This record gives sequence, C-alpha cells and structure tokens, in this order.
Amino acid sequence: MTLLLKISKTKKRLSNDKFIFLHCLTFGLAGLLAVSAYSFRLLTFPRHWTITEFDIPVVKEQNSIKSEDSEILRESTPTVVLTQKAIYYGSLGAFSKKFSERDEKFMVPHRQGHLQLAKLAENVKPWIAGAKIPSSHLAVIIPSSDTSLSSLVELVNFMRNEKIFDTVILGGGIN
Repeated sequence: MTLLLKISKTKKRLSNDKFIFLHCLTFGLAGLLAVSAYSFRLLTFPRHWTITEFDIPVVKEQNSIKSEDSEILRESTPTVVLTQKAIYYGSLGAFSKKFSERDEKFMVPHRQGHLQLAKLAENVKPWIAGAKIPSSHLAVIIPSSDTSLSSLVELVNFMRNEKIFDTVILGGGIN
C-alpha cells in the first residue's frame, strides 16, 4: 500500500506544476503587448504623406577658399525669430545679451495660424532705416523648435522675393 501511495503522491506532484501557469501568463501578456503596440502604431500613421522641398546651401570645405567679401555678425545685425505664435524681430544683441529686455524687440503676431509677412515687411523696413543698422543686407533667421518647416520656407522665400535682405543666415538654438 505504501508503494501505491508513493506513486499517487508522485503523480499529484508532477501534474501540479505552478510554472506552467506563469509561463502561459507571461507569453499571453507579451503577445497582448505586441498586438496592442502594433495597433497603436497603425493608428498614429498619417493618412497622407507630404514632402516639403527646401534648399539649404552646403559649402564644401576646401583649403584654397578665398573670399573678397566677408561679413561679421554684430550685435546690431537684424534678427528674425520665428515661433508658432508670432514673428519677432530686432537686433542680434536684443536676442542674446539683452534677452530679458523688451525694448529692442518687436512682434508681428500670426493671424489664425498664418504668417503676416506683408505686415512684417512694412514694419521691418522703417525699423532698419530708423535704427541705422550698418549691415542691413544681412539677417539671421532663428526658428523655434516647434516651428513647422513650411512656415520657415514661406518666410525665407518671402525675404528672398521682397529683397529685404540680400543674405539670410539660418540660426538655431531656441527651444
């Protein structure tokens, strides 16, 4: 009878595996996470893909580059800062050393999310003439990190077409 009792206990012990339940639970949760991650990824895809073309000039490094004309960025260099809510303009010093002061910065707010470029042009031209900026043909554009590329392209093309500035330098570093 003891032999039958030992065989019975051995069968119960072998069939009562706690780890099978944990393995099934772990694989089930991993499968559920994989399916839900794939589903959420599909939900976040845009319906239409778009391409925005924008030419950024690239200069190849050469040892024999000699330039007759050169420009120096000064504190008085005109600077245009593009954000989602407005276009700010002023001198480079107003956006660097005198950042907390509001006297030397001017703003052209967007109207319903659209850039007010005509208003920017009619405000910038008298400001440049009144401020007597020596390097008025050179400007720095600094887009904020949340600015769309299409807004930046629109602003650069406008400045190129209106001939407000001859040379536009694309800056960065504003969050």
